[in-house]
Amino acid sequence: METDLESAAWKGEPAANATPLWVWLIVLALGVLAIYAGYEALGRNQLYQEAEASRAALARDKDRLQANANDLNRQLDEANKRTEATEAALKQSRADTAVASGQINNLQGQVTKLQGQVTDLQGKAATLEGAAATTDAKTKQATTELQAEVDSLKAQLAEAQKQLSAARTQQTPSPPAAAPSP
Repeated sequence: METDLESAAWKGEPAANATPLWVWLIVLALGVLAIYAGYEALGRNQLYQEAEASRAALARDKDRLQANANDLNRQLDEANKRTEATEAALKQSRADTAVASGQINNLQGQVTKLQGQVTDLQGKAATLEGAAATTDAKTKQATTELQAEVDSLKAQLAEAQKQLSAARTQQTPSPPAAAPSP
């Protein structure tokens, strides 16, 4: 028992509801195109994801490098400020040294002058002591006056030497403060 469809197939007659071969070929071609398009879409999606990951990594690196550059600029500004402060302190120290040297020279001149006066007075005292041998009363009075004047000059000399010592201690420069390392 053959059906109409089977008998038509054996005889080479087309079946009434049979789908033609060209339709099947088109369906097959569309299927292949769909599979290829899906494969391409997956590949392009993977490339897109890799590009996005690379862009995000570059953005992170850019932000990190920018932060490092800002930090280095800040450290450079701080180092410049410390250098300027050190230079200002050095200039002030040099000015103080020049002033102290002037004071020391002035005090040394005064000390020399006072030592000359003391020598002169000691010479006068020797002369007066020789003359005092003749007059005992005059000698006692002159010796008292001369000794008072010598004591006064010695006190002035001691004061001048103290000032000279103080000026010399001011002249010795103190080492500049070490700048903290960055």
